[in-house]
Amino acid sequence: AKDRGENPAKSVSFNFLFLGNPGTGKTTVARLMGKMFKMLGLLPDDEVFECTPKDLATGYAGQAGQKTTEMLEKSRGGVLFIDEAYQLNPKRGGPYMTEAVDELCAKLTDEAFKGKILVLLAGYDADMDEMLKVNPGLKSRFAERLEFKDLSAEATRDLIILKLAIKKIPLASEDAESDDLLFTARMLVNSEDFANGRDVDTVCDRTYAELAKRSSSRNTSVSLEDVRKAVNSLIGSRKPQESSKSCVNTDTSGQACATSSAKPSAVATSAEVDTNVEVEEDQMEEEEDFVEETATVANENPFSGLQDSHVTTLQDVVEEMGLNTKEGVDMLLSSNQQDGHLIQQLMQRLQISEDTAKSFLEDWRLAHKEAQRQKLKAKTKFKGMEAIWHCAVCGRGGFPQPVCYVAPYISGY
Repeated sequence: AKDRGENPAKSVSFNFLFLGNPGTGKTTVARLMGKMFKMLGLLPDDEVFECTPKDLATGYAGQAGQKTTEMLEKSRGGVLFIDEAYQLNPKRGGPYMTEAVDELCAKLTDEAFKGKILVLLAGYDADMDEMLKVNPGLKSRFAERLEFKDLSAEATRDLIILKLAIKKIPLASEDAESDDLLFTARMLVNSEDFANGRDVDTVCDRTYAELAKRSSSRNTSVSLEDVRKAVNSLIGSRKPQESSKSCVNTDTSGQACATSSAKPSAVATSAEVDTNVEVEEDQMEEEEDFVEETATVANENPFSGLQDSHVTTLQDVVEEMGLNTKEGVDMLLSSNQQDGHLIQQLMQRLQISEDTAKSFLEDWRLAHKEAQRQKLKAKTKFKGMEAIWHCAVCGRGGFPQPVCYVAPYISGY
């Protein structure tokens, strides 16, 4: 454009929609775009000014538009990055958001701002489409879209490796290249409310904490087990915590009730009361320790990283093959002779590709490998105690032996 004597700013869009879930790199790309626009001479500065629609609302009529103008003036010459921009929709951000949207539309065509500021609106895909309907001119002004995909298991694994190296606690090469790390990353990706890069940062912080628990030496290397514990603790923290048992639900048959109508057989002395309280406190501490240990095991269900529909379908197929027994599943795990039939059935019933079916079977085998590792580890930790098994597919269990063998795991002791 410069060679033809034209202004390059007139042929380049300065308004973009960034669409994607949290942690997919939208803010990082915003900074890179600022640097690129400055390097190309399209902007004099690459500073990124971040805000949300909440920063534009004051609660008084007429002031949201003024705040929007002030933010645009502050960002002129650089980058204005409005995160959670779907809140510009009055249904989300309140009635004054209409003023902010109207002012934004007007200023973007004003000569004082047009081609002099890079404006990026970021948010969820569907919510952003709804927000664009607020003002007919908004959609035409933000015609350029950049979609940010969620991280894959492979990308998540690679990012964990990179972030740990940046923290100067790198994984050993054999751990970094192992299938176990990829499986752990896939568990994180498939977990509820996965937040992409943000979760990776949290996992790396928790990995560092796990390392610190093991050793205070700076020369100690982080292990795959540290990463696995970090991922399990993050996934477990998102699960709703069960409330403590109510006395209403407690079976008190055969026990004396200490109500006002009950007649005590004898009056307890002060010493007896103190002794009973101490005994009860000791018992409560023991019960709490046991519940905590049991919950820790339950949070490490190795099949939680697999899609429920895939595991359910696999169990149906294995049932039909007459192989939902310990011997049958062990045969499927140790040999790939039946993989052709399993893959074909998974493709037909789930409408998935051959590669997806193969990848699922590989993850399923890795999950069983992890379940076996947990079982061996727990034998030492809970020596002399009986394992309680559950099925990750149908939820049945509570018995000392598995009721299903496609996805059994130890839920407690």
